[in-house]
Amino acid sequence: MTVDMDRQTLRDWVHRYNAEGLAGLISRVGVGPAPLLNEAQMAELLALVVNGPDPEVDRVVRWRCVDLREQVARRFSVDTTERTIGRWPVSYTHLDVYKRQGHHCAQPLMERLGLPATARASFGIYSDEADVDALIRAVRAAQKIFGD
Repeated sequence: MTVDMDRQTLRDWVHRYNAEGLAGLISRVGVGPAPLLNEAQMAELLALVVNGPDPEVDRVVRWRCVDLREQVARRFSVDTTERTIGRWPVSYTHLDVYKRQGHHCAQPLMERLGLPATARASFGIYSDEADVDALIRAVRAAQKIFGD
């Protein structure tokens, strides 16, 4: 077995060791990019999503990602993608339920029944009552956001 390392990595480690000792060689996790919205703005966006649009003011009866993207741009002067907008409500509601996109084994049945989309829940021997409660909360939140 051989181990290979480029010079720059070795140099970086030497500088870190010289500056901080052994603690400087511990792997570090990056903080990632700064959030586009602060906590107050995110709370306002979540309230907007949960309460739904006012059809007379917003000229829509149900929020779509493109509509929310326009609201974020208008209210907070933040330009983002529809994909990011679609992830925000799920990631900030802390429902402990994870969504998966794409088609699954029911696709032929969906096509036959003329359904544009479906959802499914996966349970295993490790699932417990808290998992079911989290699923119910997530479905209710989705109903508020997307309608029945």
